[in-house]
Amino acid sequence: FGLGLLWKRSSGTAAIVAALGTFVFSILFKFLMPDTPFLLRMGYVFMVLVALFIPISLMSKKTVKADEMDANTVKTQLKWGRILLYSGILLAVLGLVQKIAYACGGHMATLQFYGFEAIFFLAAAFVVLGIYLNSNAKDKVQDPKAIGVDLALFRTDRTFNIGAICVIVLLAVLYILLW
Repeated sequence: FGLGLLWKRSSGTAAIVAALGTFVFSILFKFLMPDTPFLLRMGYVFMVLVALFIPISLMSKKTVKADEMDANTVKTQLKWGRILLYSGILLAVLGLVQKIAYACGGHMATLQFYGFEAIFFLAAAFVVLGIYLNSNAKDKVQDPKAIGVDLALFRTDRTFNIGAICVIVLLAVLYILLW
């Protein structure tokens, strides 16, 4: 959904494939991996859909010249694109280290019982966001139906930020205490 709405290269064909693929891959994974918890299967479906969505969008021939962005927007998107891309790669490496330790019976094996493999889904999401931000900043073409997004829409004031941090800390404390 996020790519289809905010990525200027996303195409209608890719959106249709992703929408149909959601149903098809959900059913397929339900039967191929019946013992896998639903949320983990959902993460696998997400990774497959992203792996289909991005190349289909990039191969689309229906493009127009991209809208010009100001230098600050380009700089901000490139900065956060790199941060998310590198964070996603780091998370994927950590996930692989944990998987190898689990396979070898190492001390990190207990993480497997807490759904640690979900780190791969977070890694995939970060990598996708990194690709999307870098692409939006650098691409000279866009889909004709792309919606222009101004970063000013996402600015928040200090009061909101402090409140959001308090809510996150409160939720983290509740999860730690009640888990």
